[in-house]
Amino acid sequence: MDNQSRSDQDLGTRNGLRLRRLGRTEKLVTELGIGGHFTVGPTKHEDVDRRVGELHHVLDQGINYWDVQWEPEEEASARVLRERGDEVVVAWPLHGVAEQLANGSLTAQYVIDYCHDHQKRYGLKRIDILLVIAVGNLAPGAAVFEPLIEGFEAIKKEGWCDYLGFSCHEGPEFAISALRTYDHFDVLMFPYNFLYHKADEELIGLANDLDVGMVAMKPCGSAYPKGGLLCWAYAGDELAEGLEPYLGLGRPFQTAVQWVLRNRLISTTVPGVHNHQQIDELVAAAQADWWPDNEALIEA
Repeated sequence: MDNQSRSDQDLGTRNGLRLRRLGRTEKLVTELGIGGHFTVGPTKHEDVDRRVGELHHVLDQGINYWDVQWEPEEEASARVLRERGDEVVVAWPLHGVAEQLANGSLTAQYVIDYCHDHQKRYGLKRIDILLVIAVGNLAPGAAVFEPLIEGFEAIKKEGWCDYLGFSCHEGPEFAISALRTYDHFDVLMFPYNFLYHKADEELIGLANDLDVGMVAMKPCGSAYPKGGLLCWAYAGDELAEGLEPYLGLGRPFQTAVQWVLRNRLISTTVPGVHNHQQIDELVAAAQADWWPDNEALIEA
């Protein structure tokens, strides 16, 4: 069975959320995931206890994938994972790699020490995916990933993580180069939304051919680097110029997510949500069929 048909097959649901394969990991993840940043954006907050409640609500609603970013996201996530880690596929962050790749100082020991520190600091017995954060600001072909891969393999052998991925906040050129050069990456996270879908040109097809799990970030964003355009409209931010059409049509956040979910090759998408209402609204959008009035919002 080829990758295309495997991506399109019926894999069941969780609370009405369709399950999709996360590439070669063979993990089944809900097509709606949750992004790790709750301390940024128009509806941000920094209340760890509140975030713990939100993450429990995410799991209660059937969502089983999320990525983790900076503190205090790590602390909130770890508290939930220690209790309900068997219910979620989690991508844990590995920061600092991009800077070290840029100056040629990356070592396998850095990766090992970083993971040991997080393992001890947060009391986590294991994670699913070690996600290298934001390496796409380098020129295609510039990165030398051998130290990263060596460090990951050591941590994997210890049993702390199973899979390796990276996020690329820039255009798709770097991600394409990295996937062509190295066959060690199991998961890729990249910006993808109806205003910025350059990944359609080559990246998505390549990742599909390699059976790399694809996670769409910034589903409610704009053309890079101006991320989060629809998030501002969703929050009713009066400072966001030119967004009145979205506000007038309603549901811009949900429409943007529905647009991403139409691509069956995307394993999951990770919008940032900051309260129970947003979680419930996006779950309802993912459970529903394509709304007819979505076309008007996209044309706006």
